[in-house]
Amino acid sequence: MRVLFLGGGGDMAASMIDLMKVEDNIEAVTLADLDGEKVAALAREAGNKFSAIEIDVTHRELLVEMMNEHDLALSYVGPFYRFEKPVAQAAIDAGVHYISIADDYDAYLQVAELEKEARQAGVKILTGFGNSPGLTQMLAHVVEKPATLGEMVDRDCGATLPQRLLGPPPVDILLGLRIGIHNHNIRLPRGL
Repeated sequence: MRVLFLGGGGDMAASMIDLMKVEDNIEAVTLADLDGEKVAALAREAGNKFSAIEIDVTHRELLVEMMNEHDLALSYVGPFYRFEKPVAQAAIDAGVHYISIADDYDAYLQVAELEKEARQAGVKILTGFGNSPGLTQMLAHVVEKPATLGEMVDRDCGATLPQRLLGPPPVDILLGLRIGIHNHNIRLPRGL
């Protein structure tokens, strides 16, 4: 899987870069950020499967073009109230699955408006998937109502949830969640 990591030069991105280094299903990661020098240094340090590009997500044509070269766009770009919906829209237009850590409720609601369009494009948009909101709500639901994580989110939503989280709890809760996209599993370990 080829991942475009938007905001890959930010402080919050460091732990995800470390996790992607060892993820077997990820064959290539492009660190994309306004600070091209920083992501170039991070990519060199991270290893052979990492590359870098300087990008301004407000340059829509370039953003869609870059997304088209990847299987998944992962976004840490903020402020979320400004960037979440346009970046999610670009992913839909590119036909690329999208995961973000957006924690802004209004931004979440704006992206939820894209659900029908995302479904029609066959694109999964997972917004608000940082620590909180995101993992905390899913873990709380599992504790409250024991069910497989797959049952919990198997709604085939286009704009707000992944297609399926695989594996029964508590093993995946302890070791990390897996999201099936493009017939690959992405492990979302603890500590995101």
